Amino acid sequence: MEENRRILVLGASGRIGMAMALHYAGKNAVFGVARFKNPETERTLQAKGVKTIRKDLSEPGPGLLEGIPRDIDVVVNQAVLWKADPPEAWKRVYEVNAFAGPRILQHCLPRVKAHVFGSTGGIYGGGPAPKSEEDEPKAGEGIYHCSKFAGEMCAEIAARLLGVPTAILRYYYPSIATKGVVFAHARYALFDVERPVHKDDTYGYVPTWIDDVVAATAKAVDVAAVPAVTINVAGSEYLTQRQMLERSAKALGKTVRIREREDPRDPYIADISKMKRLLGAPKITYDRMLELVIEAFRTNPPAPPPAGGTEHEGSKR
Repeated sequence: MEENRRILVLGASGRIGMAMALHYAGKNAVFGVARFKNPETERTLQAKGVKTIRKDLSEPGPGLLEGIPRDIDVVVNQAVLWKADPPEAWKRVYEVNAFAGPRILQHCLPRVKAHVFGSTGGIYGGGPAPKSEEDEPKAGEGIYHCSKFAGEMCAEIAARLLGVPTAILRYYYPSIATKGVVFAHARYALFDVERPVHKDDTYGYVPTWIDDVVAATAKAVDVAAVPAVTINVAGSEYLTQRQMLERSAKALGKTVRIREREDPRDPYIADISKMKRLLGAPKITYDRMLELVIEAFRTNPPAPPPAGGTEHEGSKR
């Protein structure tokens, strides 16, 4: 059941966090925590009945818990900080991605009955074979992936010490019509901008459309456990950079412009058998994702991408 619960969404201004807050709104009492640097995002949530709480989760002091209700049934932690400004920037990243969540969980005891922690498939490291939840995490791609792995460990410890059933979800390339890898590649094709691909087309993606992300995350509340259960959340289709560009160009009636980079790179591919068993299979195909992005181009034309293929596409998470 997804009704009549009090749900706290951390990171409610982000791609997944906002979608989850809107998913639960109307049938539940939803509280969304974020910095809300974009006032329009906050207004959109408020219009749907979400009670917004402005808070910087990177601040470790006692003010972290001020204004956050204690009588919460479910905590959905989608808080993400990619990088922070000095001083002590790395510590602020860890505060958001690892430490704040368990403190808030404890604050919500004894009522809280389930916790979902949003992580990333990037913690496995790349490789030619799909990664399953039994594979050893590598967490070797810098502060973000290391901090998310630390966040997983903090979520696991919190589950065991506090007795709160927890699900850890490792997302792969969550995509919406205006952000993510599907949008990024279609935009390169739309503007006929040259896009570098890794040597021999070694790098690719398993994009997951936001509808499938929301469905999986909502279902994860029901399968949360102690010890925590860890599940990959990804789409069912792996496409290389070249394949995504070619299919985008074909759909838009454009010509592909590709420059091969000399550095090969291992892809990130998910084994989603556990997801299918516990959360359900993804339903949105890549072709449908591309259709939705192109529809958005017509109603909300995007700005051109930067030359040289330097834009950040949105990562595994």
